[in-house]
Amino acid sequence: MIAKVIVHAPTRREAAARLARVLEATRVQGLTTNRDFLVSTLRHEAFIAGDTTTDFIERVDPQRVRGCSEAELTSACIAAVMESQAINRAKAKVLRSIQSGWRNTMMPFEIMKFSYGDDICHLEYRSQRDGSFRVRVGEDGNEMIVRPHTCGDGKVDVDIVGQRHYFSVTKDGDDWLVHGDAGDLAITELPRYPVPGADDLSGGLVAPMPGAVLAMEVSNGDSVSKGDLMVILEAMKMEHRITAPRDGVVEGIHAAVGDQVENGQLLVTLAEEE
Repeated sequence: MIAKVIVHAPTRREAAARLARVLEATRVQGLTTNRDFLVSTLRHEAFIAGDTTTDFIERVDPQRVRGCSEAELTSACIAAVMESQAINRAKAKVLRSIQSGWRNTMMPFEIMKFSYGDDICHLEYRSQRDGSFRVRVGEDGNEMIVRPHTCGDGKVDVDIVGQRHYFSVTKDGDDWLVHGDAGDLAITELPRYPVPGADDLSGGLVAPMPGAVLAMEVSNGDSVSKGDLMVILEAMKMEHRITAPRDGVVEGIHAAVGDQVENGQLLVTLAEEE
């Protein structure tokens, strides 16, 4: 036991509801607890009615882990994004007075992806001159305006489409621990690009600098010889020809014509010929 919580109220129903909300609103992250099970039990009609015999758990089977709606997951991921960009801005070594994400040209949206169980949340965001952010949910999802009021110190106060939300946010490695009105969520930040070596990508061809993909000259399964043209990249107003470093078979295409790619971004995976 890490804590004991006691509440009181005029009736059993009110006391159970109050205790459930206290547990739900308490931030307990970074360790495994039975908090969700307790909240589910306290809100079950059988418990409220006092039908708590020794076979209660087996008979009623309260939910062990609370469900998370798509809207709640999206809001939590937005909170993590706002905290992340603020932290990055604070760590900047130059031009620290310029607001986060500001550019003097139109740049592609920044991208962050998170996982929660089997669910993946894909967010794209771009800073606006008034300090707000245009945020897209999903690769082809709806666009919304997000206005951060406070972020960067673990406390995120943000306006999402006109509705104010408050979160406590902590980063632990790739995990983001987000506590909001509905309780705690632990989401995992996914790598933006495939991690070299994670899936035996030693044969990967990467962009030599930021630029736009003008042409993809190969397809999955194509056999190529050393020196064959694979990708044409436009950067610094010049065309850069990316050729096969050896004989092999195209195992994966990781960019498409028109994509804006970053320096070092994986473009094509090349496997050894059998």
